[in-house]
Amino acid sequence: MSVFTGAEFHKQGIHTVRSIALKAGLKDCIAQGMMESCWASEYLTRLFGESFLSTGKHFTTYLSPVYPRDTITIEGEVVGSVSENGKVRVEVEYWLLNQDGVTTAVGHGSSLL
Repeated sequence: MSVFTGAEFHKQGIHTVRSIALKAGLKDCIAQGMMESCWASEYLTRLFGESFLSTGKHFTTYLSPVYPRDTITIEGEVVGSVSENGKVRVEVEYWLLNQDGVTTAVGHGSSLL
C-alpha cells in the first residue's frame, strides 16, 4: 500500500501511517480506492482480453475499507449488451469482497467484442 501511495514522495496519511489512520477512526491503514479500480481493470482485461485495453471502460464505487492482509476477490456477471459501431459492447457488473464476505466495492464495466 505504501508503494502504491508513493509514500516516499507524497504526504503521508491514512494510507501509510498507522497512527494517522487510528486517529481518523480506522482500525489500521487502508488501501487507496484506486487499488480496487486497478484490480477491477485486471479482472475486466482477463474477461474481455486485449479489446478491453482499447475499447473498455469501467466505474467503481468504494464501500468499505480494505486493510493490510485482507484477501480481496472479485466476482461479476454479464448484465447486457448493446450494438455499437457494428460491434457488440458487453456490459458487466462486478463486486469486490474481503475474506469476511464484506463488499468493499462495486462497479460496472464494458468492452467492445
